[in-house]
Amino acid sequence: MQTPEAVLAAYVAAWNAHDMKAFANLFSEDADYVNAYGEWWQGREALQAKNSEAHGSYYARTRMRMENPAVRALGNDLALVQARWVLHGDTRARRDERLGFVTLVLTKAESRWRIRLAQNTERQQPAPKETDAPSGETPSGETASGEAAQAR
Repeated sequence: MQTPEAVLAAYVAAWNAHDMKAFANLFSEDADYVNAYGEWWQGREALQAKNSEAHGSYYARTRMRMENPAVRALGNDLALVQARWVLHGDTRARRDERLGFVTLVLTKAESRWRIRLAQNTERQQPAPKETDAPSGETPSGETASGEAAQAR
């Protein structure tokens, strides 16, 4: 890849094609990958195997997109890429849409950018507004005084 932005685009394309070999080839051999659940996979081979397993089951129909990507050069051969991700179709999720952030540290060797570190963090869905609850109740079902609401 010629640019860090191209690596991020290829990351999304490989994910959406469920091509975990292409996905893994975006990473250096000694890459570290921390998924949204806090699992830490070390090395390209491990992250390809774990992601292939997931894409063979609960991620089989997922679609990902990135929002608001930011790229910062940290030197001639080092870059930081951060973006928000939106994922649809995870069969384990309570909602169809999962939200998160990805941080990628890229290194450049022989004119090619590769991911050395990937850190995913899932972010919470926005909480319901207080006005979405019945009169006098909070979204948790408690009254303003903290007591459980009576059945109506």
